This record gives sequence, C-alpha cells and structure tokens, in this order.
Amino acid sequence: MPEALDRLAAKLESRLGQPDAHLHLSAEDRTAILELTAVVAHGSERTNAPLAAFLVGRYTALRGTGQPIDALLADALADAREVFG
Repeated sequence: MPEALDRLAAKLESRLGQPDAHLHLSAEDRTAILELTAVVAHGSERTNAPLAAFLVGRYTALRGTGQPIDALLADALADAREVFG
C-alpha cells in the first residue's frame, strides 16, 4: 500500500508544479497517523478517524514550518488520546 500512497503523493506534487518531500510519508509517519486514526476510531464514531487525520494534516501545514513532522504528529496523537482515549 505505501506504493499507492507514493503514487498519490507524486500526483499531488504534479498539481503543485514542484516536488515536495512533505507529501511522501515515512514509515514512522504512516505508523503515527494510523495510530492516531485508531485512537479516534475506537474512542468515537469511526467516521471521525479520517476527519481527524485531515485536521492533523491542516495543523501540520499551518504549524509545520521548520518543525519536525514527527514532533507535530506526536503532539497531535497526545491530543487525540486526551480527547478520544
């Protein structure tokens, strides 16, 4: 499945008109995002999981300038556990 995500990232880069490494998820990022969605799905309606992932994506885009993505994801996961855990 990571190959499909890489293909999607490449298509989105094409829309941006430039490469962007932030669109390619590392194994650690995938794990953190999947853990986040599991916390949300098990702590509320399952439909909230993809919506929470989208919100975290927006958060990282707004907050992420110069900050490591893994730190932002860890903060978001902690917040999700507090709200949904």
